[in-house]
Amino acid sequence: MRNRAQSKSTGQLCKTVTLHAINDGLPTDSRRWRKTLLIFAIAFVIRMLLPTMFYVIDDEWPVGSSVAYRTGLASSLARGDGFSYAGYPNLYQTPVYPAFLAVVFYLVGNHWWTIAVSQSLVDSLTAILVGKIGSRLTPHGWLAGIFYAVFPYAAMQCRAIVDTPIVVLLFVAASWAFLAFLQSHRKPHLFVGIIAVGVGILARPTCIVIVGAFCVAVLFSRIRVRRAILISATTLGLAAVIPLAWTYRNYELTGDFPVLAVGGQHALWYSHNEHVGGIYERGESPDRVGRDPRYPMYPNYAVSSFFGVEPKEQLALANECSNKARIWVSDHPREVLVYTILKLGCFLNPDYVIRQQENSLQSLRIWVHRATSTPITLLGWFGIMIAIRRDRAVGSFLLLVAGAFVAMHVIAIFGSRHKIPLEAVFCATSVLTLVATLEWWQRIRHLRVQQVRDKEGIARRNSE
Repeated sequence: MRNRAQSKSTGQLCKTVTLHAINDGLPTDSRRWRKTLLIFAIAFVIRMLLPTMFYVIDDEWPVGSSVAYRTGLASSLARGDGFSYAGYPNLYQTPVYPAFLAVVFYLVGNHWWTIAVSQSLVDSLTAILVGKIGSRLTPHGWLAGIFYAVFPYAAMQCRAIVDTPIVVLLFVAASWAFLAFLQSHRKPHLFVGIIAVGVGILARPTCIVIVGAFCVAVLFSRIRVRRAILISATTLGLAAVIPLAWTYRNYELTGDFPVLAVGGQHALWYSHNEHVGGIYERGESPDRVGRDPRYPMYPNYAVSSFFGVEPKEQLALANECSNKARIWVSDHPREVLVYTILKLGCFLNPDYVIRQQENSLQSLRIWVHRATSTPITLLGWFGIMIAIRRDRAVGSFLLLVAGAFVAMHVIAIFGSRHKIPLEAVFCATSVLTLVATLEWWQRIRHLRVQQVRDKEGIARRNSE
């Protein structure tokens, strides 16, 4: 009887514990889903309703514009004609964004609004991932998703035919996955990060900074050194495998290896010439080089030169661009140092906005960007410092990602939109700064209250 009673009481206790676990778990999961849906809804509505401040775009895409080249490559893929333009395989553009456009064109048609809706959906998913990064840093980190959801400059990129939404999604996904692995050491997080960064390199090669940052940061984690070195080597190897098919395709076309995209070599030419210093001083876009009569280049390497010609001609022109840039750097070291420092200051300055095209909302666009980017950037850097103090591996990963990202864009050209992947991460670290500041204030307030109570207690005892 006694054993039966003990068994019955044990069963009731287990049942009670199970019910408590269910009751505690369901509301938590429910709240998590509600927060996720809230972030997604806010991000999507804002991206669909905000007016176009940056670009005036419709279904008429002018021949010779970068938009026409992107949509031309996508249309060729959608028709099944391969990654080509005007019948010639193209090497200038990395494949991910045109492939994304090709899927949109194939499924819902070749129209500007279909691109805008699709990119808004993609960027709304990015807002959710930003919230997940924030949640990894602080219990209230989901607010980072709200920060990114209402970040207007990121929202407006969804209304333009540019690769920014896709690049930011892959950049943030890789950052979240690697950060999660540094905390949990779970293999699924590692493989998600490898896939995201491998595809991200095929979207914009600057995503490679995440791999380097992770391979260094994992050495600062609680993982043993030998295993950390093995993880770093595996990450580098698998991340390199993903773009391999694309580089082999380019090898078959040119006989040169590895060729990821020749647009990077063309960008070096834009980045290192006699006009760079003046352009960044005036806050103008480096794309004006060779197109604006104030900034002539001889010979003039236009983007259009890489389209509608044989792949080997594209590669030869790209090599000429990189050689010209290399010669300029070696012949003008002082000028290079001066404008490199200038570009670094411009990139780190959240108040710096490159002017793209003049329209009626130009001044409003600049004001909105400054009002939102400045606090996120400043609080974001402070958040990285706080993360280093709390978790050396996580903090070093964030610092290395930010530092390498800045360095790569100082070497090459950058516009205001190129900073958005880093600003997305700053949305998460800025929440950490705000939460840490609030916690510090509460501790100070508690200490003051405790001091007052202690003084009152001492006075009471003395009076007795």
